Amino acid sequence: MSNRGHLPITARIRACPVQSKTVSFWSFVTWRTDPAKVKQWSTIKTTLPRLPPYYERGATNTRRLELRPFNDDSHDLAALHALRTDDKVMHWSPQGVVDADMDETYAENLQCFVPPLNAENLIYAICLKSTKEFIGYGGLCRLPGRLGWPEVSFGIRSDLWGQGYATEFLEGFLEIWRRLPREIIMIKVHENTVYGDREIKDECLAGIPTFDNVACHRVLEKSGLEKRVEFDEYNRRRKKNEGRHGWVMTKSNAHMRLCPRHVT
Repeated sequence: MSNRGHLPITARIRACPVQSKTVSFWSFVTWRTDPAKVKQWSTIKTTLPRLPPYYERGATNTRRLELRPFNDDSHDLAALHALRTDDKVMHWSPQGVVDADMDETYAENLQCFVPPLNAENLIYAICLKSTKEFIGYGGLCRLPGRLGWPEVSFGIRSDLWGQGYATEFLEGFLEIWRRLPREIIMIKVHENTVYGDREIKDECLAGIPTFDNVACHRVLEKSGLEKRVEFDEYNRRRKKNEGRHGWVMTKSNAHMRLCPRHVT
């Protein structure tokens, strides 16, 4: 779950039948597609969010959750380590195994979520609003992801699965993402994720679960993402190929879906 240590992968990407519908996302620790091995890429002019500095990243509340920046302290480290030593949670991560110790959790995760290493990601601790209890984490990495677009990811404690927290987090985070300031930029993205007929193409945010992560696909679809790409990537930790679906949401669609929602 970070922007560090990206390793190349061998990928086979193919167009996915366009379906007008779209978990735990784990693109913070990921193996990025090697563009030299993929032919279906387009260089476009679009927008990307400008991430606010840490001191401007306040808490955001949804109906049951508080999304807040991580603190560089022992409390957040212990909570994050407990999540990342949950076998059920880590099964869906590219890492595939639990963290070895607190040092790994700090060096590979928490350290990347706080200054000075968090400039290119926007990661929140997910807490219950009523008790402030830590139940997960999620957010985005601004660096180019496997489809060229920033990727959103999250993980929720396994004892709380099935209660709608993943969907509530994602919809709250999409509202944060929608409101961020933008800058115009030229980037290379997968051609099946290019939207719009104007010079400046629609900005997208991607989520990339494995084929068998059914719960993730449901959360993405509920939140309005569309499945646009399928590809295989070699996971070096698991030593096997994994099939993945690439889901995306445009900023304009997020605006239409999220404007009425109550996020403070």
